[in-house]
Amino acid sequence: MTVGAENRTFSELAEELLANIKNGLIPTFAFIDPFGYKDAPIDLIKRLLQYDKAELFIYFDFNSVNRFAGKGAGVDHLFEALFGTDAFVHAPSSGRERGEFLHNLYEDQLRKVCSMAYVRSFGMVNSTGHIGNYLFFCTRNLQAFDRMKQAMWKLAPAGDYRFEDRLAGQPVLFGSADLDTGPLQAALASHFAGRTVLIDEVVNYVIADTPYHSGQVKVKTLKPMQAKGRISSPNQRKTGQFPAGTLVTFPQTTTD
Repeated sequence: MTVGAENRTFSELAEELLANIKNGLIPTFAFIDPFGYKDAPIDLIKRLLQYDKAELFIYFDFNSVNRFAGKGAGVDHLFEALFGTDAFVHAPSSGRERGEFLHNLYEDQLRKVCSMAYVRSFGMVNSTGHIGNYLFFCTRNLQAFDRMKQAMWKLAPAGDYRFEDRLAGQPVLFGSADLDTGPLQAALASHFAGRTVLIDEVVNYVIADTPYHSGQVKVKTLKPMQAKGRISSPNQRKTGQFPAGTLVTFPQTTTD
């Protein structure tokens, strides 16, 4: 492995890298930490990540974006490059709805423009309890997506930041000593209501569409749900265990 340092902008370096790749793009894990909202055009990121096995971890300066995007400060052209669209001008003028709109727009653009199947953000919560910025992880591989979430969950809340996500309208705190799978139980009950599905489908849904990872599904989520009568299984050999091939039934209506 060779490590090098370059005193140049991301755009300059990325353009040179792309120009020098002669035999097609190569597997890439890109960690992009731009200065504010400048010099991170999504079209350039798309080109850098064209190879099927490319992955992205990018810092999103939410504070600056929330403050200036679409505010008529003469910098909207920079936000058009950042988002790859001018849709940010339709964000609500203030409040939580504005932040959610801008966050979700960037997430959607990473999926669409960069053709990333799996995108998850980790909110960086500061000491005042507010999200200052986000880290977005993007990949086309479900297993890699699961492993990244496992790594984030291992980070205990310490120092200046915690990592947070949301599910079913509830905050999910990464690294918490007391794992709360309540939001996940609610999401599963809603998503699979009235269906009987294989355990693999449940696990894949958790990985792809929730903040949780595969290791938090069976014992920490489904087992207590079964104990409370929120799920059942027509072919389970032992209550509370969900080996491959197990069918899980979610009733049409559930109660806590």
